Amino acid sequence: MIQSSSETIEQYITRLRQRADTCDFGNQNAIDERIRDQIIDKCLSHHLRRKLLEKGRTLTLANVRSIAKAMEDSERQAKSIEGQGQVNMIQSKDNRVKCVSSKSTKSLFAYGSEEPLKIAGIFTATVQCNNRTLKDIEFVVIEGKGQALLSRNTAEQLGVLQLVHSVSEPGTIKDKYPECFTGVGKLKSFQLQIPIDPDVEPVIQPMRRSKVCARIERWVLRMQPYTYTVRYIPGPKNIADSLSRLIKEGKTRDNRENVTEEYVKFVAQESTPVAMTTREIERASENDPELKAVRECLVHSQWHRIEFKEYLPIRSELCAIGQLVLRGTRIVIPISLREQVLQLAHEGHPGIVVMKTRLRSKVWWPGIDKSIEKFCRSCYGCQLVSQPSKPEPLKRTELPSAPWQHLAADLLGPLPSNHYMFVLVDYYSRYFEVAVTKNISSENITSLISKFCLTHGLPLSIHTDNGPQFVSQHFKNFMSEHGIVHHRTTPLWPQANGEVERQNRSIMKRVKIAQAEGRDWKLELNKFLIMYRSTAHSITGVSPSELLFGRKIRTKLPELIDYNINDFEVRDRDAEQKEKGKIYADKRRGACESDIRVDDQVLVRQDRGNKMSTPFVPSPFKVVEKIGNSVLVESDQGVQYRRNVTHLKKFIERENNDLSCSQSDANKNVVNTESEIITSHKDDFENLNESSNFDENKCLSSSQDETCSMKDRPVTMTDMEMIKSGDIEILYSHPEAMFTPVLSRILRSKVFQQKVCCIAVDEVHMIEEWGEDFRPKFKQIGELTALFPNAAHLAVTATATPSCIQSLSKILQYINPTIIKVNPDRPNLFLEIKTRLSNLQKFSKYDDIVVPLAQELKTKQDKFPLTIVYVESLEALGYFYQFINYELKEEQYIGEAIPENRIFGQFHKDYTSQMKQHILFELRKEEPKLRLVLATVALGMGLDAPAITRIIHCRPPTTLEKYFQEVGRAGRKGQKAEALCTTITTI
Repeated sequence: MIQSSSETIEQYITRLRQRADTCDFGNQNAIDERIRDQIIDKCLSHHLRRKLLEKGRTLTLANVRSIAKAMEDSERQAKSIEGQGQVNMIQSKDNRVKCVSSKSTKSLFAYGSEEPLKIAGIFTATVQCNNRTLKDIEFVVIEGKGQALLSRNTAEQLGVLQLVHSVSEPGTIKDKYPECFTGVGKLKSFQLQIPIDPDVEPVIQPMRRSKVCARIERWVLRMQPYTYTVRYIPGPKNIADSLSRLIKEGKTRDNRENVTEEYVKFVAQESTPVAMTTREIERASENDPELKAVRECLVHSQWHRIEFKEYLPIRSELCAIGQLVLRGTRIVIPISLREQVLQLAHEGHPGIVVMKTRLRSKVWWPGIDKSIEKFCRSCYGCQLVSQPSKPEPLKRTELPSAPWQHLAADLLGPLPSNHYMFVLVDYYSRYFEVAVTKNISSENITSLISKFCLTHGLPLSIHTDNGPQFVSQHFKNFMSEHGIVHHRTTPLWPQANGEVERQNRSIMKRVKIAQAEGRDWKLELNKFLIMYRSTAHSITGVSPSELLFGRKIRTKLPELIDYNINDFEVRDRDAEQKEKGKIYADKRRGACESDIRVDDQVLVRQDRGNKMSTPFVPSPFKVVEKIGNSVLVESDQGVQYRRNVTHLKKFIERENNDLSCSQSDANKNVVNTESEIITSHKDDFENLNESSNFDENKCLSSSQDETCSMKDRPVTMTDMEMIKSGDIEILYSHPEAMFTPVLSRILRSKVFQQKVCCIAVDEVHMIEEWGEDFRPKFKQIGELTALFPNAAHLAVTATATPSCIQSLSKILQYINPTIIKVNPDRPNLFLEIKTRLSNLQKFSKYDDIVVPLAQELKTKQDKFPLTIVYVESLEALGYFYQFINYELKEEQYIGEAIPENRIFGQFHKDYTSQMKQHILFELRKEEPKLRLVLATVALGMGLDAPAITRIIHCRPPTTLEKYFQEVGRAGRKGQKAEALCTTITTI
């Protein structure tokens, strides 16, 4: 135990003795020795410890007490002596009046006078009265005669003035109760706890006016004109008069007052899911039209007449117990109870997979998987804590046409020395200026910009974040006066100002190195700047100073001066490196186009205050405006925020009719699949429906996915009856889905052997191209010839050489096939070949193609003929895309600036599936908004685009067959079309 700062040695000994009572030290002498040792070890006074140690082994506890008490008394007396003002020079100094002839602006008035007194000056002095001393009291000297007066505050502090009524004969508690205070302080070796009752009424209190309530105060003011006497009446006798005590008539309670409260209670009660019983399911199943039809089919076995086709594949698994319908051991839930089942299964907020696991073992209904997915995705709580949306693909900043036109600025700091660094970067040359400052006000920032502009001139625009220096009115006026356009990034999205943020990282790296090595970071920063400005940039291939000034700056390293700068080569390297970085970043981040549109309800990401905070703000916002990836949202209170689309997530509001769509989806018998060949069949069936009375419900699509809807799945034994009865007339399938163990057995069945009359293989040349490593199942298509020897076999292709025909006949097991060759006459298609000279630059060789295309597209807009340009590499495609994007700028959209309204696009294997589907959808239109598609060979089969009128090849395809396939997409409706193929020659 350590002695506390406010504790004497006697008190410390008492506390140690109380603690010793809880220990077993033996006799009293042993306890005294332990206390003595503890005092020597843990006392606060080092001087006392030395005194005690000097006594040696003869020291006892009694000696400790006497020595400690003597030292404490001497220290107390020394402090009191040192604190007196009457000792030596202190007395004379304190008694001397400190008079200062200083003027005063105070206005003092004599009692009862309105004229101020004339003040000569003020002085300070020490005042002593009744053993009380006050120092530095201010006195005011006035002109004229009068008595010296004390102020009210000084008089109260000296005890001269008392504003309370004192008691004439105050009582003393000690004199009245001497037996209670006689022994206090006498027993010094022990601590006693004296109980004091705070509720005891004091002997006497000073007289003061009692506070009354405001109501009585008002009555006092009201009764002042009258003479009255206040008489006290005790509470039990103070009874009101008879009229005041009459009972008031009770008011009838209006139930409308609590309508809101009752409605909230009703909603809370109804929204709480209640446990479901089989009796309840049976009552609901009795009147359910869907289950009623199923029960009738189970009794009469007339499945071909059932309206709900989704039950046909599982009819062998169905049974009825009373009004309940079971699929195996699972209860088929009626439509009216499916929402409640989903609510019960979603208690605890499981994910889609866990919720499917819970329900699949107990209940079932058609489209249950889709219902579960939609229910989970529309759960309000799950959306608040779910993962944020994936970012959109990067949109690279275009290279300006000249240096020091478009700049980016930012403040870096604060550093440990309270310094900031103002960084200004040129987008064209990557040259940047740095200014070290401690003043980050708008006035200082604008002065730094003006200083840089004295050397380099005024820029066209400056890009900054939303710091207070850049959003002030002073900064806005500065930009307006100098004709500079100010662009601000989206709040909380520093990536939009990535050029200067990347330079900040490089600067901080050098500052940290200088700090770690103990060097002057300002000198090291200058060394970094001269190194950076004179070194070729990794993107442009030219040093920043050379691009900005048109010359190389001299450094410590020897070199030959060369002033040859090729702007086209710089732009080629810039476009190539930016496209490579974009492809890498988009792939690493899983970027995809956002589906957020104006008027959508979205959730906005928020900063987490603690671990219990949700990633998104609980209340949804409305999208007011969207420009690129910058979105303006508005709350219910009308407050608007601008955020990047990555900070938003589309809010899915749960609808009451969510489950009804599952039945309509399940009734679709023709399903579009992901294969390019199968997508072409969709157009064929649509044309067949328009030209004849063909029933699309008689088609069955086979896929590899067992979790998809009814007609987009592997064919099972339950479809045999439908094929046998004629309900299914056409089966189209992937090779991967056709040659499975289950379907192979079905194909050998009697039903298929009797019903199959024709087997057609479309795009048969792909067997030769895809049948080795990419899709080996294509090689097995020939097994169908052996399985159905009596059926007619048809293989169709538009491009097959004699050697290819011979190889295909062998693979398909065709013996002496009849070959029908039809050379389609396409007089509307004009073929043209042009040669162009190669160039030493990597991408400049494409300028004779992309430049006129961009100019024509910019001029004609929606009148531009729909064109497909085939480019041989992703890098070249990126150059085409960046060049056209730079040329068109805001004119690349028809209407709102959203990806769906862009008049040109790109199509390659690394593009997002959503945008691929959008381009294919646009190309199938008669009058699409899309007018130019930059593509690789990935834009392949399954494309029927009636509006295409021009095909351009930057290089000839690898085979003539591919060339015929690609140019054949132009002029399919008989309109005039052209196909241009360019080749490169060398000189």
